[in-house]
Amino acid sequence: MNALILAGGFGTRLGVSGKTTPKGLLTHGKTALLEYILEELKRTNSIRKIALVTNARFYSVYKKWLQLFYPSLDVNVVNDGVSQPDKRKGALGDFVFSTTRLRWQGSDLLVTPSDTYFQFSFQKLIFFYEKRKAFTTVVRRFNDVSEIENRLGCAVVKHDNIVEFIEKPKKAISHYAAIPFYIYPTNFVNRVKEYQKTGGNMDTPGSVIPWLLQKNIQVFAFQTTSTTLDVGTETDIRKLQQL
Repeated sequence: MNALILAGGFGTRLGVSGKTTPKGLLTHGKTALLEYILEELKRTNSIRKIALVTNARFYSVYKKWLQLFYPSLDVNVVNDGVSQPDKRKGALGDFVFSTTRLRWQGSDLLVTPSDTYFQFSFQKLIFFYEKRKAFTTVVRRFNDVSEIENRLGCAVVKHDNIVEFIEKPKKAISHYAAIPFYIYPTNFVNRVKEYQKTGGNMDTPGSVIPWLLQKNIQVFAFQTTSTTLDVGTETDIRKLQQL
């Protein structure tokens, strides 16, 4: 299995911080969000190759940071060539661009965000996937659905299967939110390309899930009770420091 870290965002909702610091390098205490991902990847025994896809603005920033803090870890940093937020490819667009460039269609893929604080184990997620060998994402139950509405994907889950899904709904359809970590089976890149050809929204990774369900493709939900936080605004940065 290979691992792809999606880090193409420009942080436009983060004010000054987003202009100078990519979201993956925002810190929880002294630990960058990207560090949590890399440390989990190092703990697993399933990952062969690691790549991070980012934009032209933050390409050199990530390269320098990795050389400084992870000089012995082989991370292929991919530049999607986009320098302006209004030209961004979106998370799924970067996924297609980078996996095509890396020629990774022939392997299972663990796909992670760069801007989400989390505490669950990648090894447990991978073990869950290995038993099913089908498209898998992570979900968490929120008591307060207002934390889901207009922010996160919302899933109806039955027996570890997602049976209904809405990306960032105005009104939540359940208490389960999708946390944007995914495992794509071998050659699933072609499914995303097919979705792209239909004119599907490429901005957020979860947008493909309703399309998959319409095509009767199983989507599994790895459930976590661990704390998670998608860091997208200045308010989220303050919440991150309180965790």
